[in-house]
Amino acid sequence: MTIVAVILACGVFLAALRVSRIYPVTLDVVAVLRKASEVIRNDDLGDDEKERLARQYAVHLLKRFVHITFLCAAILAMPLLVLLALDALKIVSFQEATALLLRWQVIIGTTGIALSIWVVRRVIQRSYRKGGRD
Repeated sequence: MTIVAVILACGVFLAALRVSRIYPVTLDVVAVLRKASEVIRNDDLGDDEKERLARQYAVHLLKRFVHITFLCAAILAMPLLVLLALDALKIVSFQEATALLLRWQVIIGTTGIALSIWVVRRVIQRSYRKGGRD
């Protein structure tokens, strides 16, 4: 039953990751960093303007940092809450399930499975988009 609980926890983690929409937030961080580096390298702007824009980008990045931190905490909490609920119902031991989840074989295996799913989805999406253009 512990293995079923671990698989359920992994599924909840992936679902929470998807529902949280953290990926677009991280893309926004990358876009802001690119804009900030362009501003710093722009010789047409004065030092005061560069300073103003750099501060503006820094505030935005700090807000995104806090946002990402809370999203990550929520994403990690969801499978733990599931395991705690299963433990409270005496279905599975929380300690056994977390011990299994923290084994390096499980971490590498679940990472490999998640990356494989992601790659397959990307290939399917690209082939679908390519087919739609022709």
